Amino acid sequence: MIVTERLQKCFSCHKGDLAMKKSLIVLFSAALLGLGAATFSAQPAVAATHNVTRTNPTDNDISHSDFGVVTVGPRAAMLYTDHQLTKAANRTLPAGSQWRYTVRGIQNYSDGSTKVWSYRVGTNLWLPASESSVLSYQPGFSIYHHDIVQVLKGGAPVYSDIALQHTTGRKLPAGSQWQFGRALINDGGQLYGYQVGGNEFVAASNTTLVQRRGIFTVGHASAFTINSGRVVGRQLAGGSRWQTNRIVYMHGGFYYQVATDLYIGAIAGTWTPSK
Repeated sequence: MIVTERLQKCFSCHKGDLAMKKSLIVLFSAALLGLGAATFSAQPAVAATHNVTRTNPTDNDISHSDFGVVTVGPRAAMLYTDHQLTKAANRTLPAGSQWRYTVRGIQNYSDGSTKVWSYRVGTNLWLPASESSVLSYQPGFSIYHHDIVQVLKGGAPVYSDIALQHTTGRKLPAGSQWQFGRALINDGGQLYGYQVGGNEFVAASNTTLVQRRGIFTVGHASAFTINSGRVVGRQLAGGSRWQTNRIVYMHGGFYYQVATDLYIGAIAGTWTPSK
């Protein structure tokens, strides 16, 4: 899934280790997860900036679009040093082993269709898509947004990775509140986690958004949506200010409520808490 970057307004976090200044909706990548016998160099997390498309069916493009875990098929799979799978790396992955990928190689056909061709599972190491089976979890993207969550009853385990697979041994106490600067969204548009520190993540299921009163200033004319998802024709003038008392996540983004069943996207302006 390719998601276009959307600019949001600046923020800074004052709790935890986050210090983020500009808000973008971007797709993100994850570091290598080696669950098999081979050992490869880890891949740093990188944000997607573009996805070039070609119409020549013999050409492959690289898509820096997501992260995921790919499972090797019923037989050992040869790795390659390029995404077009033309140069063998003389390394194989065991049958049934799982590997985190950070980039997909995409085959573009002249009729406009596309097909996943390969997965990058290490530095200059690509696994053919034909040698893989199912993905262990969906690709995803991030929303960089500044707000507060409160931990629910039972506490919230802290994870060190965006896939929420590796716990740090730390647990945030029930009732405590934490500023986050990044929300984790899966490819289905579901919010599943928040980043509350440098490499500290919590599951959305263990938290709830803190509702605060504030003022939303429209940065430009912007449409509203209602709970059913319909876009309302009314637009607000740029620079106008509106009282809010609720924030929700829906339709792949955060929205502030400005009237009954009327919401404006957080990326459409700036929000300031009331004193």
